[in-house]
Amino acid sequence: MDNYEKIKEMVESVFKILQGKGYECHSNFQCCSTCALDALKKETKKWVFWHVQDTERAKKGGILNLRWGGDGNLICRELMRAGLWVKWDGDKQVSIAVKGD
Repeated sequence: MDNYEKIKEMVESVFKILQGKGYECHSNFQCCSTCALDALKKETKKWVFWHVQDTERAKKGGILNLRWGGDGNLICRELMRAGLWVKWDGDKQVSIAVKGD
């Protein structure tokens, strides 16, 4: 299994936990952030996704950027609990970067 597939599998397991907490979660969702955000229901307040461009970058560089709305600290805690490396500066406008080992 390559690094992207490992990260994808780990993040998707976290998505199941987040869905149980009321988050709408999507993998490889739409082509870009603009299209993905347009596709989310307007009333959706808690969401996490990565899009096709994020997938392409992760396959090359090993880091997957997650776009999100809701509680960034909660999302990061769940990702770290799953064993992922997480980088986020606390800014609501910044994606959460994850990678495996």
